[in-house]
Amino acid sequence: MKFARSQAEFFPMLNKRVNAYFTSNEIERTANTEMVIKTIFMFTLYFTPYVFIVSGMFTSLWVFLGLCIVMGLGKAGIGLSVMHDANHGSYSSKGWVNSILGFSMNLIGGNSFNWIVQHNVLHHTYTNVHEVDEDISPRGVLRMAPDSVWKSFHRFELGTNCRAWLFKILFHVIHHHRRKWFNISLFKEGDDFLEETLVYESPVPQSLNDEEVLRAMDKIPLAYREVVLLADVEDLAYKEIADVMSIPVGTVMSRLSRGRKLLRKELADYAEGYGIKTAGAKVGKS
Repeated sequence: MKFARSQAEFFPMLNKRVNAYFTSNEIERTANTEMVIKTIFMFTLYFTPYVFIVSGMFTSLWVFLGLCIVMGLGKAGIGLSVMHDANHGSYSSKGWVNSILGFSMNLIGGNSFNWIVQHNVLHHTYTNVHEVDEDISPRGVLRMAPDSVWKSFHRFELGTNCRAWLFKILFHVIHHHRRKWFNISLFKEGDDFLEETLVYESPVPQSLNDEEVLRAMDKIPLAYREVVLLADVEDLAYKEIADVMSIPVGTVMSRLSRGRKLLRKELADYAEGYGIKTAGAKVGKS
């Protein structure tokens, strides 16, 4: 990426106006007393909880949580002010002071050199330029620039069921990994693979338990099982299930009815196999 030479006067003019601002307002270009006090406070806020945590002085989980929150505030303060100004060379007029304080980035889990390249070079040279400025690159569910690609999880709308939306994302992830695992398993052979994948057969219990229910559920075809789980376990409405699975509401109702029927049959077979009389068996004998 190149910038037009016709606008080369922009930076000198900007630099001149900034210098004039500091001069006219009699403001130091480097850190003042308040900044030094803030630096001491932020380092204290970060290292004091750290000492308490590693010393083992406290054993309560809630105390640890509180110490982590305080430590996080100190970490943010160091990163957003102390380290930032030092790596810009504006904390002190002495270069060695800026270098030492700039390495505070390494103390809080980052890398000073990487930050200088990413922030000073890429961000300040290509500020808010899509796919060039690292500071506005997409992070998880966040879109930092209007030109960033829209993902499926950006379609959530306020006022709708967030739980159903999250299930839709989960289903897409599960289907992706299921296809990936299936493709890999086709090429696996041998006793080791069979030993890892064979299901252990437990002794026959005297009554039905959760394992039998889950085993019966596993025998139902996947298309029906998913609908039954979303409706009867997660308690989602027909329309929400339809949105999650991207199928019509009528298909949801049909699969749910068929899935429940298959599940009843499987559970009845398990019960009869263990000598447990079912309602269907009693009716047949009478």
